[in-house]
Amino acid sequence: MNNKIRKILSFLIVLVLSFTFVAGCNNSSNEQPPVDTGVVYAKDANGNVISLVDDRKSDYKIMVADNAHSVELIASTELQKYVFESSKCKLPIVKESEITVDEQSKIISIGQTELFKQSSVYENANYAILGDDGTLVDVDGYKVYISGAKPVGTVYAVYEFLQQVMGWEAYATDEVYFHKTDSIKLVDFDKYVSVPAIQYRSPTYGEIKDPEKAKVLRLTGFSSLYGVDWGVQVHSIEGFCNESTHPQWFNNGQICLSNIEARDFIANALINSLASKPNSRFWELGHGDDSQACKCADCTATAQKYGGQGGIYVQWLNYIGQKVEEWQIANNVDREIWIVGLAYRGYADPPAVKNADGTYSPMDETVKCRDNVAIRYAPIEACYGHAINDPDCPYNGGGRFVENIKKWQACSPQKLWLWLYSCEYYDYSFMMNDFGQLMESYKLYDELNIYGIKDEMQPDNRAPFSALKLYLRSKLMWNPNQDIDKLMDDFFVNFYKEAAPYMREFFESIRAHFVKMSLPKEQGGFTNNGTSGCYINNSGHGMVYWNSEYWSIDLLKEYQKIIDKAYAALKEAGYSEEEYEKLRLRVRADDMFIAHYYVNNYSNYFSEEEYAQIKADYETDFVKLGKVVWGS
Repeated sequence: MNNKIRKILSFLIVLVLSFTFVAGCNNSSNEQPPVDTGVVYAKDANGNVISLVDDRKSDYKIMVADNAHSVELIASTELQKYVFESSKCKLPIVKESEITVDEQSKIISIGQTELFKQSSVYENANYAILGDDGTLVDVDGYKVYISGAKPVGTVYAVYEFLQQVMGWEAYATDEVYFHKTDSIKLVDFDKYVSVPAIQYRSPTYGEIKDPEKAKVLRLTGFSSLYGVDWGVQVHSIEGFCNESTHPQWFNNGQICLSNIEARDFIANALINSLASKPNSRFWELGHGDDSQACKCADCTATAQKYGGQGGIYVQWLNYIGQKVEEWQIANNVDREIWIVGLAYRGYADPPAVKNADGTYSPMDETVKCRDNVAIRYAPIEACYGHAINDPDCPYNGGGRFVENIKKWQACSPQKLWLWLYSCEYYDYSFMMNDFGQLMESYKLYDELNIYGIKDEMQPDNRAPFSALKLYLRSKLMWNPNQDIDKLMDDFFVNFYKEAAPYMREFFESIRAHFVKMSLPKEQGGFTNNGTSGCYINNSGHGMVYWNSEYWSIDLLKEYQKIIDKAYAALKEAGYSEEEYEKLRLRVRADDMFIAHYYVNNYSNYFSEEEYAQIKADYETDFVKLGKVVWGS
């Protein structure tokens, strides 16, 4: 059960896929979808349904405040764009001072307009429940109010509005569907509120680095529509000082957290950096990328007291946070700044204890994060082939990772991030079969009130079915209480078009092979170590699923037959050359998994001419798909 308050619509909108379309597609319907009896439409004083667009015409205007935030302006243009692409009716965008509004005026208010602030909708709105990205949509007479907790939430509120009135749905950064129709009826939004389960949603795929593209999936990378969110991140301490420049502050390859001089130096260096990135909220001070720690007497004693490096690390972060706050007060800097610690490897043990009643508490007040300090916990030792609380997983079943999350939450109550590892690091072109655990894991993260998630996946979308992984995360991070099988069904139909049944067959065939690989050898599988489909990316344990001996040339050729049917289905659909190439590359992005093995492992199974062509096509499409790294 989601522990964040949500108000759910009192009506059900059924999206009829046969009446949806993507801009530019030549098989769209021009008719308004059949009226669903569960839909409640807005009505005027005479009981007539209000039309947003009627026969490609509208009296509605999109209104923004005179001093509207730049992101609110993005929201207004998104609304204008999709209404036009749906109905060929272009709603004008006006500033609030440019028009006179009366009771009969048909207005869509975007963001924090004065009209909105003076309305009963605003008066009754509970912004406390909206968090960072929550959305609010309401209809009062002829007025439509679309707003978010913050400006970026207003963009998401526009998408919520479009979803209900015209079937809008984003399946990928370049695949957005909506009804194509001459008339759009206005749905009666009655104090509609939607709040994401995870406030900061950051899967790491190539296109999500572009916030303009990421916004349709309601995702945030390290940069957002506001600018660069993370001033520094990950192993950033070495950016301020390192062992070569300040050897006296380092021991065992890591900075000494007990050294006051080093602590002040980093605090001052950080403060000097703050002005260069005025929109950056989060400043992560992470140690080096290994499990080592300073072994001086003071650090060793503190580690022993708190059961690991986590205690002295939080104390160190709190000192930095205090210095930053003092600087803000002294210089009248009114700005959201968070000092974030990376609880990773040698620093992952939380300085907290389990109480008799089952709750958790920091070991003392010095290891509880200040109000401007937070933790990002990175359980890299966990298995990501199973849910992090899966009792049957040999690595996650003991509950230690869930307990660590709860302990870190006790120490970092304001915000707690997770850094997850949904990646096959031995070969980035290989599919990591983690689909079965997503829904259960994200439900747990919602219940645990996790603020933000960075889900680290293959760079530049190199693995097969990367687009599906991204879509599922975008949906489940917002609302994990969805049927993942239905989400996948919807995605395949709308992303792959006529190739969908063959791509689904390819997908399920690969997943079935994973099940076989995880079985013991006496049952026809490949293993006798009891890992049962585990992925332990950095510990050296578990089955190395990417090994070519598990993917025979005969198996790959069977997959190739399925893929060839997918290409043929697209060819026969009659798409334009441009649209066909777009869809071909979607299939090819997943097919590259096969080609990767052909090129790297099975050259001897082809003639010299065949292999040369396979390799040339592989290299050409590798570039077309925006992939930049050849090896793993």
